[in-house]
Amino acid sequence: MNRIAIRRPSPALILSLIALFAVLGGSAYAALSKNSVGSKQIKPNAVKGEDVKESSLGKVPAAKALGKFKATNVDLTLADGEAEEIATAGPLTLTAQCRINDGGDDYAEVLISTSSDNAAFDGTDGDADFDAADSPLALAEVSNTTGTPAYDEESDGSARAASGEALMSNGLTTAVNAFGDPGTCHFGGQVLVRAG
Repeated sequence: MNRIAIRRPSPALILSLIALFAVLGGSAYAALSKNSVGSKQIKPNAVKGEDVKESSLGKVPAAKALGKFKATNVDLTLADGEAEEIATAGPLTLTAQCRINDGGDDYAEVLISTSSDNAAFDGTDGDADFDAADSPLALAEVSNTTGTPAYDEESDGSARAASGEALMSNGLTTAVNAFGDPGTCHFGGQVLVRAG
């Protein structure tokens, strides 16, 4: 009977195999080490909010400018003829106002006024040279025939004083005769305020 002779590996072969496995294992370890996964290796929607350490994230460049603004929450109900100041920034003032049956229509308005000249404003109305002598303008407004519900959102109104103060609408809502509450005006959302 013929026997096949099995030779033992030489010490040099054993050392070279150990070195080969160490090199291959080390690169596999490097590919899986912390912070080594790039965007090409991540499938869409694979990373969720709880997977991200928030403290490791930097600020979005545009968010730095927004950081100068402070949010003022608006949650207000007014009756006919009532008005209430909701935000100020230097010479700029926003006032919520309710008018019921004014010429057959009902109005919920957020008006802007200024106590200095050369402000700029854009909203429902607009004026690139808004002065103290000018009548208040509508940042947000909704109206309808008396007794009929109406609701609107103004997401992009803003004003800036010449001295740098600013007001911005952030989803500011106006409603009249809405929510089963006839003869009233409702205001909600946020106003962003930047002091000079």
